[in-house]
Amino acid sequence: MQEYKSIAFDTIEDVLFVVHYTPQPDDADWAELTKFTDTLKGLSAFVVFTFGATVSANQRKDMTNLSDRFGHTLCLLTDSRMTRGMLTALSWFGVKVGAYGPEDLKAALADCDRSHLHDRILKHAKNSLDKARAAEAARGA
Repeated sequence: MQEYKSIAFDTIEDVLFVVHYTPQPDDADWAELTKFTDTLKGLSAFVVFTFGATVSANQRKDMTNLSDRFGHTLCLLTDSRMTRGMLTALSWFGVKVGAYGPEDLKAALADCDRSHLHDRILKHAKNSLDKARAAEAARGA
């Protein structure tokens, strides 16, 4: 995983996996993610793990551009029930998005036809996921 102050990211096969350490990634870290995605040749899914699930308007635009470029599915794993509800409603209108609880990586990958990557992603991203959970626990303390 490529680690930055507010996010970590990497690809495993054709899945981009992003972990937010803060509710909203800072712009410098997001710019690194954008540079990374500019080098990608193909993408079937964009899996994001976050607590809080907020991005700036520019970050949202970048995600839309990435989706337009690859036509992939966005799978958001978040503890925010409101965000999951809004994304579920968007999916009813044909938007390629899925919303899952923070522990539902297996279901998210199944919906993207990438179940076979579950164990590899968990192993590869373990430190990043642990860091995100610790940061969230510290914010809630």
